[in-house]
Amino acid sequence: MTRQPLGLHGSTHLPPPHGQDPIPGVNTWRNVFGQIDGSSTTPLDPGSGDWTVTEDFAGTWTITVDPPFGGIPTVVASENGSTTNPPSWIQVWSATVDTIVVKTYDHAAALSDDIGFNFIAVGSAS
Repeated sequence: MTRQPLGLHGSTHLPPPHGQDPIPGVNTWRNVFGQIDGSSTTPLDPGSGDWTVTEDFAGTWTITVDPPFGGIPTVVASENGSTTNPPSWIQVWSATVDTIVVKTYDHAAALSDDIGFNFIAVGSAS
């Protein structure tokens, strides 16, 4: 094993087994991701598995994250192959520490619930 340089306070910050736990007081990051089939609230792929989805009304999806992020995450969403009538548009409408709202629009720019999408949210874990 190659010896790693030490941090300012004399310890490494690599993941175990070569380093120690993260530095106390420094944010750790977390990713929440998955795929949604636009025809139901059953995930096409549960991805990270720490979320659920509901359809509030046609074309408006609420993803609930559990446990919540430590701050508002950065979210990206894109259409996936389960869309029944492409082209379509995906919009991240809002994000909080525990909910992400995504709106899906069909080729006529109307809210539509037959548009599948993938998403990833990256944010602070604490």
